[in-house]
Amino acid sequence: MLTAKQSDHNNSTLFHEQTDVEKQESQSKKIASITRFDSQASTTAILQDESKHDSTTYEDDRAPWLVRHVPPGINGLSLGLIGLGSIFFEFEYEIQHDTFNINYIIQILAWCSVCLGGTIFFFFCMRIVIHPQFALLELKVPVSISAYGAWHVVYLFVCARLIHERFRAYSAASILWYIGAILQVILISVFFHACWKTKTYPEPFWNPPTINCAVVAIAGCLIGASPTHWLVLGSFIYALVLQILLVPPQVYRVLRRSEPDKQVAPSASVGMMQAPASLNAL
Repeated sequence: MLTAKQSDHNNSTLFHEQTDVEKQESQSKKIASITRFDSQASTTAILQDESKHDSTTYEDDRAPWLVRHVPPGINGLSLGLIGLGSIFFEFEYEIQHDTFNINYIIQILAWCSVCLGGTIFFFFCMRIVIHPQFALLELKVPVSISAYGAWHVVYLFVCARLIHERFRAYSAASILWYIGAILQVILISVFFHACWKTKTYPEPFWNPPTINCAVVAIAGCLIGASPTHWLVLGSFIYALVLQILLVPPQVYRVLRRSEPDKQVAPSASVGMMQAPASLNAL
């Protein structure tokens, strides 16, 4: 009788140990899938897991409107539109002989681009403020943090191009620039921590939250800071050092294209390798 009880106890213990091992394997597979797929899919996977424990993140298995329709990846579109508007503004400055009202057309194109990009930027800022729990979950995933790097670049150009140049709010632009520099330090720290935890090695999507810290220097010059200002010079040198350290392993892994557990730089994400090229052009 005692032997039968001991056998039942041993079987129960073995069953619980197997269950724990299966849970650990399932969790590791989730982490691997998070680092493999795009930011929207990975964030959805995290939220579906978190919804079992926190009713504030999901309600009736549906995310809020802003979360569903304004994903982190949309910041790339916002950055492109803001950059296009900036180019049009530069054309406006360069054109001196306006015989065919070209300046008028360029101004319309510039403001259309800026307004569209600014609208996307505004909605994403509202998304962060209204639904911060989703932002906190996304900041656990390296691919999602990369999209926040693009948002940070848009923030700096809004400070420099709109608040400083167009609205002439010089003090506000300077304060927001310093805040942007602090956000850059926080963002890159969170990114490296997430990459360390998920064992994510250098890929092209590493560039927005790391090498693009040079935008802090560019925005500083646009708002009137001296090129020798400690923050301008420090940010630019920091970006160059990161480029030297991160780009070679990125190139090596992209050329290999695939690894045993994942595909490196799938689809068009290899285009993020243009960020170091832009930095070299400066």
